[in-house]
Amino acid sequence: MWPRARLAITAKPRGHTMSDNNVAQYQESRIEEEPILGRVLALPDGRIQPLTWLERVLVTLHLISVKTLEARYFKPQGS
Repeated sequence: MWPRARLAITAKPRGHTMSDNNVAQYQESRIEEEPILGRVLALPDGRIQPLTWLERVLVTLHLISVKTLEARYFKPQGS
């Protein structure tokens, strides 16, 4: 019989991963209730976007997601 080959089990080095340094922390947009404006979309860059009547109805009925609204009002950096 052939001798069985032994497998060397090596542990991966514990170092910094990409998520430690290179990836920015993602903040989600959220729907908030403002005292004067009513329901608004609070964007991660600090902007507050008032929702239209139709958007408020769609959010209440769960027919539209916050990510869809965020994509609608997205502005690239520097614009």
